[in-house]
Amino acid sequence: MKPLRTRHRNLAALVLAVIFTFVSFVSTSRTYARDPQPTVIDACKPVKKLFLSEAQMPSMKDRDLLIDCDSEQLYYGIGKVADPLMARHCALIEIEKNSERVFGGSAILMTIFANGIGAEQDYDLALHFACEIKGASGEVNRRIERLVKLKTEAVSKPNFHLCDDISSPQMKDHCKQHDVRIKKAKASPKAD
Repeated sequence: MKPLRTRHRNLAALVLAVIFTFVSFVSTSRTYARDPQPTVIDACKPVKKLFLSEAQMPSMKDRDLLIDCDSEQLYYGIGKVADPLMARHCALIEIEKNSERVFGGSAILMTIFANGIGAEQDYDLALHFACEIKGASGEVNRRIERLVKLKTEAVSKPNFHLCDDISSPQMKDHCKQHDVRIKKAKASPKAD
């Protein structure tokens, strides 16, 4: 029979091997899940360096009006009359300030350019902003693939929405909160 010390070493080595294997599997699967699919990479590459024209950017006067703006509120008319043009300007300011929320900045701009509400419809710009949005790989992939399909089919008014492609519990929560926010605003009188 082996001495007790040797058996403890063997057991410790076995436990470490199991832990190492588990950690390696988890980190590899997480890395794989974040890797975009080739079609997404192909769709994002040509639109990555797109820029908005000077005319599409907010003026200095608009910037002054939109200091603490909420692009979600402006686009969807939450608590006030919807103003998609100001929502677009606000979303650009949110990106500049690096103060994006789930329903702000890139997500609102993607929606605006996909639907052609608040700006002329432009699927390339919609794709550009969609490629900037982080999230579960399945959601991101489906969203971008759907935009590519809409562009290919030249759909003029798709009613595109960030929540159309959700699958993760976190995003389901965000979408539920978004819906609640809109329903509460509709139930109360609008302010100017």
